Amino acid sequence: MAMIMMCAISAILPKVLLLVMPTLLNTALTRYADIAIRVLFGLSLLMSADLASYPTVFTLLGSLSLIAALLLLLLSQQQLSQQRLQGIIE
Repeated sequence: MAMIMMCAISAILPKVLLLVMPTLLNTALTRYADIAIRVLFGLSLLMSADLASYPTVFTLLGSLSLIAALLLLLLSQQQLSQQRLQGIIE
């Protein structure tokens, strides 16, 4: 539903989307949604590798997607803790 609304807003009022997008990209919800999508994509590639014509490619891409999700999770936690620390200092 949110994607449909964002597409409608971008088609009707593109300037509003350009103003709101930087704020949306820096939220924790966006980070965790990105990680969840990468995990689901990686798992689906790994689970379907046996049925694919090129199982090695599917396994490799699925593994890379899961590694990227793990790295994003670790980096986002580090970034969030640094932001909290800066908030305490200020």
